Amino acid sequence: MASTDYWNPKTELLDRDSLRALQFVKLRRLTEWAYARSPFYRRSFDAAGFSPEQLRSWTDIERIPFLTREEWMRSQDQYPPYGELPVTDHVGAIRMHTTSGTSGKTPLRALDSRKDWAWSAEMWCYALWGAGVRPSDIGYVAFGYGSFIGFWGLHNGLEKIGALTIPGGAQTTTARIKQIIDFGATVVASTPTYAMRLAAEAQELGIDLPAIEGAHRHPLG
Repeated sequence: MASTDYWNPKTELLDRDSLRALQFVKLRRLTEWAYARSPFYRRSFDAAGFSPEQLRSWTDIERIPFLTREEWMRSQDQYPPYGELPVTDHVGAIRMHTTSGTSGKTPLRALDSRKDWAWSAEMWCYALWGAGVRPSDIGYVAFGYGSFIGFWGLHNGLEKIGALTIPGGAQTTTARIKQIIDFGATVVASTPTYAMRLAAEAQELGIDLPAIEGAHRHPLG
């Protein structure tokens, strides 16, 4: 794996037509899976006059009805706590996550199975490997995870690559900077704005964090 620039060369080096064909097959399977297992999607598809068998070309994608946030929230309210969207129940799921709720609206809840998280980690590996992350790296995730789904997939992706992974947790920026230095992190992951804050606060502490990262680290925003 270390000898290639690609995490999954077989998929990443497909020509455009082959890639589009693969994407279409996966979309068709996804709609079939949702229709067979989700009461919401079965009712939504039927109401729109759509069935997965109608997906025969990319132009047929317009047949698929949109899902709105309001519909998802309404489903949760009517059938608490998860609504009728999930294609599995709490027995088949291994983790429950929510959106952040920063919009002021009801956080959306999602049930994910073991296979869902395996896929999530794999997708993150494409991006992380492309950014230069390798098994020899030490990854520091400067984020308090909680029930918000963001960064959990990143964490799993770092682990799947084989990098030593350090969860920053809910602590002060100063404490995180200290850990980045003390643990010798070679990869620092955060939101872009928080990366700027890390750099600014480090400078106030007399630490030139951007220079250190430029020489030895991969900042991931």
